[in-house]
Amino acid sequence: MPVRSRRSKRRQGAGVGAWFDVFEGEFDFFGELEAAGIDLDRHGKPDLEVARTAWSELGEAFMEEFAARYPDGAHFTPWAVEKFGLPAATKRRPGRR
Repeated sequence: MPVRSRRSKRRQGAGVGAWFDVFEGEFDFFGELEAAGIDLDRHGKPDLEVARTAWSELGEAFMEEFAARYPDGAHFTPWAVEKFGLPAATKRRPGRR
């Protein structure tokens, strides 16, 4: 019986990890978005509207990850913040963290 191939859980969907390089510096340096099925131009950039939509969904999580990676503060402003502004805080239901 042939072995069934399995997709890596890390590669399923394009979450914050896949978008991190783009949000930080505009380019998909490691091809994570391409592996997740997001079309990139020849320079490794996604379409601006696709990036804007991803930022609206993942921006807050990115900022948390960005702060964790640079606990003493980064010496630069992430590309997505410059391009789209700070992410809107999501409304949370009472009693949830």
